[in-house]
Amino acid sequence: MRPDLAPRRRPRSRAVVALPAVLVAWLTLTACGGGGEEETGGGGSDGGSGGSGAGSGGGDCEVSTEGYELFSDPAVTTAPEEGAVFGDGENQLTFVDSGYDEAQSPAYGYDLSYVEDGQAFPMSGGFLEGEGGEVTTVDSVFTSEADGRPGLLTLTRTTTDGATATLGVYCITIAVDE
Repeated sequence: MRPDLAPRRRPRSRAVVALPAVLVAWLTLTACGGGGEEETGGGGSDGGSGGSGAGSGGGDCEVSTEGYELFSDPAVTTAPEEGAVFGDGENQLTFVDSGYDEAQSPAYGYDLSYVEDGQAFPMSGGFLEGEGGEVTTVDSVFTSEADGRPGLLTLTRTTTDGATATLGVYCITIAVDE
């Protein structure tokens, strides 16, 4: 082989070698530092006053985490009282959605977060059962340090066309089912 046609080894640039390390460090910091600042759905009202579970939060549920502001869409005509106990498998939470449209076959779900030092931390979620816009849950929370802590329950409605609306963020008290 002719020397001028032989493949040459190019020295690797330090920037190319350092780039993966910088990306890994950045991803690690943003993943760990986010602490619950993820999107919780959308499409609902962002400040209505309907439903009894919304409001100022009484201190325990006041958080600075974006997307966890307490509110209740005016379509929610019944919601749990602020601080209602959830997670022990016994206390039932009930919501009534006056915006229920049978033709859309809505499914109702929730996301559960606990509150610590003014920050919301996502835990789990589930679906609610019911008919005609009245839905309930008596789900259980197992093995969690969140027992007795304030929590936030984000209620969503998803319709057959794929649209998801956040109907409210409600202040609850988490109880672990032992």
